[in-house]
Amino acid sequence: MGTFLRRPPALAVGYLCPNRNANINACAEQPRGRARFREIRFIFCHCGGTLPMVYGRILQNPPKNLAERAPNGIDYELRKLYYDVAATAVRPAMAALTSLVPTSQILLGTDNPYVPAENTVRALRQLGFSAAELRAIGRDNALGLLPGLKR
Repeated sequence: MGTFLRRPPALAVGYLCPNRNANINACAEQPRGRARFREIRFIFCHCGGTLPMVYGRILQNPPKNLAERAPNGIDYELRKLYYDVAATAVRPAMAALTSLVPTSQILLGTDNPYVPAENTVRALRQLGFSAAELRAIGRDNALGLLPGLKR
């Protein structure tokens, strides 16, 4: 077999799947807990990790008692969460995310210094978002979550 990915880099294996598991747990397993603590707003990094890619699997094989745990459905739960664009401001990732949630749930995030903030901002500007959507992603959505930051 040679040396083809004998030891895949941590980035390829370790970062995105735990993120996906946390996202699934938050939207399908724990909505009753979130109902008790309505003031908590969850922000998931990297466009939700692999969540947009496994969305179909969630629908095809939902967690047990999904109707009890998420009576409004998985789509409703996903749209209540927030997602940052750290290291994922690229067309395929953003297309997947924006097919699941409105831009009101998307926040600017960076992996600075690994991916400099200016790279993420530049990439976002090339994705076809309107000026109002870019302002929302870059500032206004976060101010809605953290109104104390308004000046």
